[in-house]
Amino acid sequence: MNRSHGASIAVSFATSDLPGLLDKSQGHEKGFFVDLFDLIKTETGLDAQLRIYPWARAQKLVSSGDHHVLIGPYRSKQREKNLSFGSNPIYKDRIVLVTSAEDKVKWRGRLEDLANESVIIMRGWYYGEEIQNFLSDHKKTLSAGDLAQAQKLLLYGRGRYLIINERSYFYYKSKESYFDKSVLIYPNLTTVDGYIAYSKQYKNFEQIQKSVENVIQQITIDGRLDRLQKKYFSHLH
Repeated sequence: MNRSHGASIAVSFATSDLPGLLDKSQGHEKGFFVDLFDLIKTETGLDAQLRIYPWARAQKLVSSGDHHVLIGPYRSKQREKNLSFGSNPIYKDRIVLVTSAEDKVKWRGRLEDLANESVIIMRGWYYGEEIQNFLSDHKKTLSAGDLAQAQKLLLYGRGRYLIINERSYFYYKSKESYFDKSVLIYPNLTTVDGYIAYSKQYKNFEQIQKSVENVIQQITIDGRLDRLQKKYFSHLH
């Protein structure tokens, strides 16, 4: 059921502590998503709150209309059924391969070269339409529930490559021992954009959505978004 909202509502943003994008490990939220939310709130003057959930729950809550805005999703046809995506991306992820450090790989960055290779993917992750289409027909795909399991599959030779986003790789490499015996190889497979997305469950929400979109467009043009990205992502390839 569509919900009606006027212009003076309290707007709830939802997101998650995604690796390298938001950190709440020290008891308070910080990171790229938090700085971006604060900038949007200041520039729009909205009465807005940021709520942090596990990623699957954050998506569900915005899709169902329990919250208004989702920060960070990749665009997909499935998500577009319940979410209206912004016009401008807020960050870009490189989708890359990780392999055993002992495996002397000659990698050219071509997805078709993986046709006869065993690959490991993270269960529930979305890698962008191009890779999802490839995986739907790939016969040698292993699914891991977490990175510890993915690392074991890789190091025990069950799978030759792990598909992961570069941001998550460097985040976990800096904090855990998951990738001590693995290497990230370039060039990347593809790039995927992350967006602001809006619940389709609300009527009379266009003006609020437009005000947020205007801020994203303005900070893209004037360089503030680029500076914010460099603050958090300068260590990436």
